[in-house]
Amino acid sequence: MKFNTILFSAFHKAYTQPKAEWIQPIQVGKAISDADLGYPGDDTGDNISALNPMFCELTMSYWIWKNADRSACNYWGLMHYRRYLTPPTLNDYIRIRKSQSIQSDELENYLGEKTKTRIDKDLQQYDVIMPYRRRLIGHDQNMTMEEQFSILHITEHWVATLQVIRERFPDYEQSFHIFQKDKRMYYANMMITSWAIWDNYLSWLFEILFEVNTRIIIPEDSYQKRVFGFLSERLLNLYVYHNHLKIKRYITLNIESY
Repeated sequence: MKFNTILFSAFHKAYTQPKAEWIQPIQVGKAISDADLGYPGDDTGDNISALNPMFCELTMSYWIWKNADRSACNYWGLMHYRRYLTPPTLNDYIRIRKSQSIQSDELENYLGEKTKTRIDKDLQQYDVIMPYRRRLIGHDQNMTMEEQFSILHITEHWVATLQVIRERFPDYEQSFHIFQKDKRMYYANMMITSWAIWDNYLSWLFEILFEVNTRIIIPEDSYQKRVFGFLSERLLNLYVYHNHLKIKRYITLNIESY
């Protein structure tokens, strides 16, 4: 079946999922998982599934980029098992954000045909659909993106990323220095856009991340080991800023609390 838009949702465990045919669950990190969730995995064809502890949901975006049937849709989006983008006209999203559990039937009220139609319409007018930007998570509400990364993660990883950008994509350097002073960002690597934009973005992103991987020591700590997931959240912000993409912002439907 041909859809204008398909939302791919990253699952690493069994969880409530939408029933809509245009939302496709993908099991991430399947190459190193003992569980089979019954979904297509990110471990076939050209894949980086085994790198999931470092790359997080990017193992799914890489798999889609390299292997998905492009004739199945014109646009696609990266979602999470517990997070979906929904149009901002929904009037009771606050209740859903606070919900600890939500049934598939109820999900259809938010991710059904009406939402699909709205997404398709908005993609005719905007380059990308993304979450609303949020203030940076941390103790100091006035800290910049650069400062926040150094507080929450490992400064050397940020420095290595800037160095790679300076060498491989020098036209981005000025944008990097501007955007890293921002105090808000788009979180979770979530975006819905065309194949053309995804191709350009993912080619750029993985060239940077794979090179950074050769220059840093991957931490043993299971949280900090997710370095490329953390870096890519910031780099997506840089990409949309530098390329002046026209953005439609959607609400993030949080099915599970943080």
